[in-house]
Amino acid sequence: MTDLPLDVSVVVPTYNGERFLLGALASIDRQTLPPCEIIVVDDGSQDATVELARSFQPAACPLLVIESPRNSGSPARPLNRGIEQARGPLIAILEQDDEFLPDKLASQANALTNDHELAVVFGLCNRLGETSRPGSRSQTAAITAELQAAGAPVAEGYRINGEELFRLLVWRGCYYSGFPGIMFRKSDWEKKGGLRTDWQVGTDLEFFCWLTQQGPGLFQPRHVYSRRLHGESLSASGAAAHADILELFDEYLTPDHPLLAHPQTAASIRMYANRAAWYVTLAGGAPGGYRLWRQARRELGSPLTTTLSSGAVLLGLYGFSAWRRPSSDIATCVERLKAAVHQLAGKCRART
Repeated sequence: MTDLPLDVSVVVPTYNGERFLLGALASIDRQTLPPCEIIVVDDGSQDATVELARSFQPAACPLLVIESPRNSGSPARPLNRGIEQARGPLIAILEQDDEFLPDKLASQANALTNDHELAVVFGLCNRLGETSRPGSRSQTAAITAELQAAGAPVAEGYRINGEELFRLLVWRGCYYSGFPGIMFRKSDWEKKGGLRTDWQVGTDLEFFCWLTQQGPGLFQPRHVYSRRLHGESLSASGAAAHADILELFDEYLTPDHPLLAHPQTAASIRMYANRAAWYVTLAGGAPGGYRLWRQARRELGSPLTTTLSSGAVLLGLYGFSAWRRPSSDIATCVERLKAAVHQLAGKCRART
């Protein structure tokens, strides 16, 4: 049990979350370090989410419920409302269908309190109900080892400088696995002017990229939360997420950024493009997925084995999904992806 003051505010954004919300709130209430408050921000739910949130009675801290009469259309807006109301100097965020592990708040608050230069602390997640399986493809044993190798060992984990954190984001993916995996300072959120509201999926990635420019981070090589994986709209949301990723990297990889001169950067961009093509094809947009895959191969290059294997997968998916009608926003998503790939490929070519 830590002797830290109760200085962590936990923000829980909700939208039609009645099915799993109470489990999420209960996981906050089980923390070895209770938060100073729980702030539920509902974004226009049409079910019983608000009533369930109000019915929950935490054992060790107050609960504030903030309601919106209609959905804001941006995942960042309810988060900004909650963080603005927060009294604690440290902020943790929990999605409505995930669950914190018991020492998530204590371990991360301890790290931030003991090292005032840290901009962020992050750990691993597992799959809810399948604790032996990682909750993200970007948290494999190899990537975890690479994070450890990039940092200096300290009592709470591995201290990694901001440049290395960003390099690993570009090369290995979103290894922090969303807002529930991290803890940050409210003062940094204020310094940034809040979370940007122009991203539908990539709000957390944009904020994490920005945090890597503010100072070092601390990686804790243990699970801090359990993630619930859903199958609903996986393909469409996967395509949108990769569009956000590529656009964000295009924004943060300025033309003079040293990473652009490294071949691994082009290979990583090609990997993201190929994954996006897979999601687009699975969502019923097979022609667009194929065009994106061809563009990435043409502009970024591709080893023959990679070309053959990814092409075979796309052809198989084409046959599987040809009967599906693409969602209305897939065409727009494909254009975003193609534009971002073109921009990034041009920057890479200019530096090599």
